[in-house]
Amino acid sequence: MPSAAPEPRTRPAGTDLRLLVPLRPLGIGEILDGAVTYIRRYPRPTLGIAAGVALVPIIHDVDESLREIESMNTRALLAVPVATMK
Repeated sequence: MPSAAPEPRTRPAGTDLRLLVPLRPLGIGEILDGAVTYIRRYPRPTLGIAAGVALVPIIHDVDESLREIESMNTRALLAVPVATMK
């Protein structure tokens, strides 16, 4: 019984054989072109990750500011003399 010829492999839909950035020495224009091309091809993951990374220090600063305001309010309340009841 002869062996059957293997079926040819097919690429999944949407895959491109061209590299986004060629494997050779690149100029600054080619590097920037590759970066812009990547963002245009994959905008949601690229900009989503960038937004997530940018939000981390903002959230930290807001939290730190709120804690400082709370600390100042607490110190101000402790400094106010309590009125004596008559």
